[in-house]
Amino acid sequence: LVRRAGRVQRDPAARSPLPYPCAPDDFHNMVRADVADHRHQTPCDWSYGAGRGDAGVVARGFYACQLDRWLRSFPRDRLLVLVFERFVASRTDTLAAVAALEAFVGLPPFDYDASLKVALVERLYAAMPSRQGAYLPMRPDTARTLDDLYCHPNR
Repeated sequence: LVRRAGRVQRDPAARSPLPYPCAPDDFHNMVRADVADHRHQTPCDWSYGAGRGDAGVVARGFYACQLDRWLRSFPRDRLLVLVFERFVASRTDTLAAVAALEAFVGLPPFDYDASLKVALVERLYAAMPSRQGAYLPMRPDTARTLDDLYCHPNR
């Protein structure tokens, strides 16, 4: 029996790095094509991907649609939503978010500084390309398109 659930969401309007390594122009073209292909769908229909689980990168930013499904199964006070960018902003922020999640689900605090496994995972994670600034920033007009697309549905 699941009594509480946690979910980490990205801030769709504040994504400055690309969600995967590609050229900014390629990402821009993908966003434009995706928006054009789905212009006649509601955000939730687009987000659900017609039940295929394959809605695409752009549609994943309609968080209100995704959260609605969770909220139909859990009362609001039983669901913790964390913003991904704050979750990974720094080691301190990550540990604060994990502590909030531990407290929310009723787990005792864990001493992450004393864990050799955590130290290994942190070293591996630090070597990831996204942690080395390898992702290029998206074009400003792409960011404006995504802001316009996500702002109203996610209010």
